[in-house]
Amino acid sequence: MIILPIGYGGTNTVDWAVGGTFNYRFKLAFKRLASIGLSADFILQSLGGADQAQARPTAEVRANLNSIVSSIREAGFASTPILMAMSSWGTGGTGGANGTAVRTGITQAIGDNAHLYAGADTDTIPLGNRYDTNHFDATGSDTAATLWKNTMAAI
Repeated sequence: MIILPIGYGGTNTVDWAVGGTFNYRFKLAFKRLASIGLSADFILQSLGGADQAQARPTAEVRANLNSIVSSIREAGFASTPILMAMSSWGTGGTGGANGTAVRTGITQAIGDNAHLYAGADTDTIPLGNRYDTNHFDATGSDTAATLWKNTMAAI
């Protein structure tokens, strides 16, 4: 499996939706893979923490994620499975129940789109495995990797 990271730390769904600062990266990733004869087996997406920290409402999260999925499809990843992390852990160590609006928006976007699945539920990684109340420590990173691996294996 080849991993092609295009993410940018601290970003939210607005940054990746149509018109967002990083939206162009989907086309760029597809072109780079195609130029060397490769394709993606999965697209892993983990947004939500910054949206939760900014108290973004469910409807906006859903609309932004749907826009992101459309951009991914238009970039050339027509039916590549997209796995969206269930991720609402915002700055300051709040997640899970406190991220209900974001988690609901993610769940709704998954229901709106073909070949879109719930990815790793990184909200299940506890505060004790986060080195700054947000980012994973070594154990949290290992847990996240296992969650992603299990999610991909299930699909």
